[in-house]
Amino acid sequence: MDIAKYLEDTEFNLESPHIRNTEEGLFINETSLEYIASRLLKHIRNSSFNGILSKKDIRTEIEDNNKYYLSEDDNCLVGYVINKANVKKAILNHGILISCREKIMKNDPIFRYDKNIEILNNQRYCALFNLDKIYHIGAHSFEMFVHRMDKSEAMKKQLRNKFPHDLRDYMKSLYIMIKSSVLVDRKNYISQILKNNFKECEYRTNHGWIFVIEKGNMLKTCYEVGKISKKGYKLK
Repeated sequence: MDIAKYLEDTEFNLESPHIRNTEEGLFINETSLEYIASRLLKHIRNSSFNGILSKKDIRTEIEDNNKYYLSEDDNCLVGYVINKANVKKAILNHGILISCREKIMKNDPIFRYDKNIEILNNQRYCALFNLDKIYHIGAHSFEMFVHRMDKSEAMKKQLRNKFPHDLRDYMKSLYIMIKSSVLVDRKNYISQILKNNFKECEYRTNHGWIFVIEKGNMLKTCYEVGKISKKGYKLK
């Protein structure tokens, strides 16, 4: 189904908060999927389309498109861009489109009022997690988490269709995993201290992952080990 064609033919309020015309195509606000799917379904059923179609089918086709931030001055929206689609008569929006796969915006709507996750976007730290204490999430350690999650067949099997897709999803996954992690001892702890220039670290685990916490509250790195007892770790 050519969803772009039907979107162009559907009438929308030109000041609608649900859509924006951009140079890349039609931007659909992620919070408006239900509304857009309903409008489209009604329009398609009144057209010459003869197939069987549901609102879920339309939502799925929209969600198959990459997700973007649309940055408009201090405002930030998140949604899907339907390439080569535009709503007739709607003014071209000159906001900046940024792929959600490449960056997490500090004013991302899902984090803006979240008391548990604060996005920082600086060179050293990318986020703060408010748990039993404030955890600083290093930019490099977050990159390593994303990279290693992508290679984890165990996590893909466990999460299935809930496996992270965009960086904002990975950040939420990291928060959940650290929040429910537990302390472990490392058998060669002394040699590790010597190896790391006498920097003491705390080790936590969740679902076969090890999270290395330095200075009491800074995520230094993380990695998947599988069964922790075979890798020199044991629960406290």
